[in-house]
Amino acid sequence: MVQSARLNRQELFEGLQKAGLKVHLNGHPEKKLPNTWNISFEGFIATDVMDALGQDFAVSPGAACHGDLVEPSHVLTAMGIDPALARGAIRFSFGRETTEVEIDAVVEMLKKKLAT
Repeated sequence: MVQSARLNRQELFEGLQKAGLKVHLNGHPEKKLPNTWNISFEGFIATDVMDALGQDFAVSPGAACHGDLVEPSHVLTAMGIDPALARGAIRFSFGRETTEVEIDAVVEMLKKKLAT
């Protein structure tokens, strides 16, 4: 079943929290693009999270204009995000075709590989 991007992003964030991951939402929870969610993973750098997802899911580190660097995004630090959390930031994008099954798969994979 195809859901709206807003429901997908909320389901992802809540699923990660329920999985025991220490995640932090970067940016305003409502005043943002409906298809994008930027989440920091406490205790991890972005490449750790990306490696945990493997080749099955396309995500991006940091902020939109940040690229592949491990350094904290200047955009996120300008927003007041702690540099340690900014280094663990991942940008998730959702489309009309994103399904609940796909969201659940991301949560399960990250729970399995990152939860302590």
